[in-house]
Amino acid sequence: MSLFRNFLLLSVSLSIGCFENVDEGDKNNSSDDPNADDDGDGLTNGEEEDLGTDPDSPDSDEDGLVDGDEVEWGSDPLNMFSWPGDGIWPDRSGYAADDGIVGTTLAIGETFPDFTAFDQKGNDVDLYQFYGSVVLLDLSAVWCGPCNVVAEDAAEVWETYRNDGFVIIHAMTGDNQNNTPTVEVLERWAYVYGLEFPVLGGEVPGDIFSASMGAGLNPNGSIPFFILLDQDMKIANSYIGGGQDNVILGDVATLLGL
Repeated sequence: MSLFRNFLLLSVSLSIGCFENVDEGDKNNSSDDPNADDDGDGLTNGEEEDLGTDPDSPDSDEDGLVDGDEVEWGSDPLNMFSWPGDGIWPDRSGYAADDGIVGTTLAIGETFPDFTAFDQKGNDVDLYQFYGSVVLLDLSAVWCGPCNVVAEDAAEVWETYRNDGFVIIHAMTGDNQNNTPTVEVLERWAYVYGLEFPVLGGEVPGDIFSASMGAGLNPNGSIPFFILLDQDMKIANSYIGGGQDNVILGDVATLLGL
């Protein structure tokens, strides 16, 4: 043991001597170099200091988006709830996995199961990407008149608490002929109503709708139908029919602690 200790002390002494002889060129490779990009996020250390972002983390706000990309897109790399939309969503699914978030049951107070569906840009989106936000899942259909009325105000409703951690997801169900919404249908829906949050289609929204009926959340199979999830993906409440903006936003504010 003493031999090992002596060897360790000698190694430390030699290391100190080496550091004392580091030239200026080597110092430029350290974190003290404002022109370096230590975390590889596309921002120099100097730029990160000016922005207040973390030069040792490529994702300062832990929203799953790289700081440099957020700056380029015009979103705030220090705000987890600031993201550009238009097919670019946060991705906190890894944090959900780390925290052991798993859902199996559709019931008030239970964790909603994760799912994957395609959005208006044709990209796959997981529900748990929005872990940490209060999520309003709106099950609607293009052919449904009341759903269109709700969609007219959806962008404004979202903006009310968007920066506080609120997101709306439109999950579009099919019709009686089992025609599921295509990317083109979703893209038009988002365009007509100016929606910058996810609009999801395919077979999954219909499956969710059927499951909500079977679980008793929506026994009559009415649309529009809303499911409100808290920051831990637990079902906080559900709502049947339109015209409930004030009630829903009141519940959202409560979940956000506002």
